[in-house]
Amino acid sequence: MAAVAGAAGVSGIVGTGAFTSFSGKRQVSIEVTDDDDAYLTIDAESELLRATTASGPTEFYIPGLKKRADLGGPKGEGIAPNSTYTFHGLATIENRGEDPVEVYSDAPTLPSEFERLLLVDSDRQALLDTEDNATELTPGESFSAGLLIEAGDAKVINYDLSLEIYADPVSEPSPVSPGNPP
Repeated sequence: MAAVAGAAGVSGIVGTGAFTSFSGKRQVSIEVTDDDDAYLTIDAESELLRATTASGPTEFYIPGLKKRADLGGPKGEGIAPNSTYTFHGLATIENRGEDPVEVYSDAPTLPSEFERLLLVDSDRQALLDTEDNATELTPGESFSAGLLIEAGDAKVINYDLSLEIYADPVSEPSPVSPGNPP
């Protein structure tokens, strides 16, 4: 009887320590703030009110809020189907964090009527569509951002589209940044 108990005790000690799952409650405190006060700030700068942070996160309006409110602005009413538009200088994006980041964008859930919706670095005239094309920002650096909108066979109606803006840690320093142009 003693031999069986000893064998069971040894098998408990020899275990690998691996496990397949864990569940535990932890307290996390996160401060959520508007885009213009975040680590990566997005400040609207469009004189035609094509960008605003009035209701929290930055929102872009094409042709612009002034046009929608009949307060002037461009004569056009919006973009045309089967066309590509680039709107520069809609917002300033600044790195207020402590580490360099690469800023780029993606619009993964576009309706079939649109081909592309991307963030543009207006200073470099570059599309920020992948990490390879990202704009690198060191702490305190900023750039003027715009949008590229490529419409396919879009119907003449209002669309609400989503754009994801990423700020990933820099993996390898780039020789090109707003503070060090090509």
